[in-house]
Amino acid sequence: MPASRCSPLLPPAGSRRGRDEAGQGSVEYTAVLAVVAVVLALAATLAGAAGAGGIANAVGRGLERALCVAGGGDCYATEARACTLRSSETSGRLGVALTFVELGGRVSLLRQQLSDGTVDVTLVEGADGAPTAAVGARGGIRTGAGGVGAGAISSAELLVRLGRRRVWHVAGAAAADRLVRAIGRDVAFRLAVHAAGGLGAPVRALARLAGVDLPRLPAADEAGFSGGVRGAAAAEVAGASVTAAAEVSLGGSRERATGRTSVVLALDGQASGALGRAAGGATLSGSAGASATVTFDRSGTPLDLAVSVAGSPRPGLGGGLGGPAGHKAGGGADDRVERTTHLDLTRSDNRVVYDGVMRSLSDPRRLPGALAALAGRLGVAGRQDLVRYRTSAATYGAAAEGALGARAGGQVELSRTAMTLQDAWTRPAGGVWEPRTDCLGARGA
Repeated sequence: MPASRCSPLLPPAGSRRGRDEAGQGSVEYTAVLAVVAVVLALAATLAGAAGAGGIANAVGRGLERALCVAGGGDCYATEARACTLRSSETSGRLGVALTFVELGGRVSLLRQQLSDGTVDVTLVEGADGAPTAAVGARGGIRTGAGGVGAGAISSAELLVRLGRRRVWHVAGAAAADRLVRAIGRDVAFRLAVHAAGGLGAPVRALARLAGVDLPRLPAADEAGFSGGVRGAAAAEVAGASVTAAAEVSLGGSRERATGRTSVVLALDGQASGALGRAAGGATLSGSAGASATVTFDRSGTPLDLAVSVAGSPRPGLGGGLGGPAGHKAGGGADDRVERTTHLDLTRSDNRVVYDGVMRSLSDPRRLPGALAALAGRLGVAGRQDLVRYRTSAATYGAAAEGALGARAGGQVELSRTAMTLQDAWTRPAGGVWEPRTDCLGARGA
C-alpha cells in the first residue's frame, strides 16, 4: 500500500483518538481566547488607572498583527508607517499665455527624511494647458517671502494638468544627497536637449568634454501618474482680489518590489469639506486639501483606505480636530496639521462598507447613503494619525501679461518649501490617543 501522506503526528480524522484530540484542541483554542481576553481587559484597566493608553494600544496592535500573520494575509493595513521628520521641496514652473490658450511646464523635487532612518526622494514632472480669457494687465517680481507688482487682471480658465511621479526609497542621507544631485543633472540635461531641439548626443558629448558626469538614474521604487482639472475665476478691483477655484485630480502609482498599487483622489481646499469630515470630523482653517487613497495588492484586492486632510490648525493641536483631549500645544500661522484615517479593508466588516460605496457609483441615488456609512465606519474602525509640522516657504519669480479677451504674457517661478515635525499622535481603532514616541524620539537623529 502506498505510504500515507498524513503527518505521523496527526491521528486519522475519523478515529476515536482523532475526535478526542480535535475536541481537546477546540477546548485549548477557547482557553487561549479566554486568556487573551483577560490580558486585554487587564491591560485596559491598568492603562485607564495609570493614564497610559499606550499599554492597551500596544496589546491590541500586537494581537491584530499576530492574527494577520497567522492567517497568511498581506498585513499591509497593520504595518506601522514611519513619520516624515523633515522635508524640503523645490519646485519650478514656466508658463506662457498666448491668445486663448495658456501652456506651462513644471518640475518638483521632494526630499523626505523618515523616522526609520530612510529617505524618500520624489520627482514630479508635468505639463498643463488651459483655455482661458482675461481682461486687464499686470506684472510683478517675487523675491522670497515678498515682492512688488502693479496692475490688475480679471480672468477665467479651465486648467488640465498631467504629471509623472517617481519615488526612490534611499537607505540614508548621504545616498539621498547623491541621488538628488544626479536628478538635478538629469533634469538639466533633458532641458538642454529640449532647448537644443532634440540634439541629445551632441549635448551629452559636450558635457563629457566639460567633465560633467550624466549618469542614468536608477529605476524608481515607485512610479505613477496623475491627471487633474482645475477651474478658476479671479477678479481684481481697486487692489482687492476675489478668487473662486475648485480642483480635482486622480492619480495612481505602483511599488516595484511588492506590486502594490495605490489610487489617489485629491480635492483642493474649497472642495474638500466632505472628505475632511469623513477623516474623523477634522476642521482646519485654511484647509490645504483632502485626499482618499486605496491601496491594492498585486492581485487587485483592496488592502487599505486612507482619507487625509491637511491645513492650518486651530488653537491647540486637538482643538477642532477631534484630536488628543487636553493637548494644548497650539499651532501658529506657519504650522500645518495633517490628519489621516486608515481603514483596514482586509476586515470583512470594513470591506462590506467599502464595497457598498463602489457599487453605488453606478447609482448616484445610493451614493450619499453609502458615503455616510463609510464616514461612520471610519470613525468607529479607523486608525487615526495626527501630525503637526512647522513650515517655511519662499517664492522667486517674475510675470507679465496683458489681456483683452485673449491673453499674452509669461511667467517663471521657483519656490522652496520646508517642513519640520513638531508633534505626532496616533489612535488605533477602539483605542485612545498616544504620542508617537518612535517619531518624536527620532527628531534629533
